[in-house]
Amino acid sequence: LPSNAPAVRLPGYGYKERGTTADKIMGEVMKSQQVKYSDFLIKEIPEVSIYGGVRKIAAVPRIIDVKEHENDLSIEFCLERGEYASVFLREIMKPESPVLAGL
Repeated sequence: LPSNAPAVRLPGYGYKERGTTADKIMGEVMKSQQVKYSDFLIKEIPEVSIYGGVRKIAAVPRIIDVKEHENDLSIEFCLERGEYASVFLREIMKPESPVLAGL
């Protein structure tokens, strides 16, 4: 991550508390849900284990091309590793008021 990118730490079996406000909040949430960091390590199915880490809060796609044709719109874009096209598409397609639209 670039040093200036807003980010959030994600829980996992490798999560190390550093005494920050975010760590205190994370600890409170984990305790309220009766979850331990070690619960993210599944020895029987290691491929579903989650180490934890840091993720950017916002994804900013690099727009490569935009084409309009009548009622159609085509957008070609690139995202960084760990960013999801479905999230980007949901944001550009959602109604102006998701609550009023029942979403």
